[in-house]
Amino acid sequence: MLIGYARSIQAQKQPITQIKELLSAGCQSIFIDNNSGDHLERPVLHRAIESLRPGDTLIMQNRDRLSRNATQTTILLGRVAQQGADARFLHETPRAVLATSAP
Repeated sequence: MLIGYARSIQAQKQPITQIKELLSAGCQSIFIDNNSGDHLERPVLHRAIESLRPGDTLIMQNRDRLSRNATQTTILLGRVAQQGADARFLHETPRAVLATSAP
């Protein structure tokens, strides 16, 4: 299953462009967050990760939607892998699924 995650810090501004891209990518479910990417205290993101099942893919527009901090990105991708899932960023080259799960 493809699970989308969209984030915009401005609560009054919904991340419409992100949502459209996630729907176009085939996401069956999208979690929308209105928090900063500068910290790990984001309940919507944690619900998105907890919803992942083995074989699922968490899809985001780009890496900074997950986190702006490399250490936090590593932690969060580790949590995705613990769920048996992968992560994919639509605006990164190549646009392949990141191998976050252990071989």
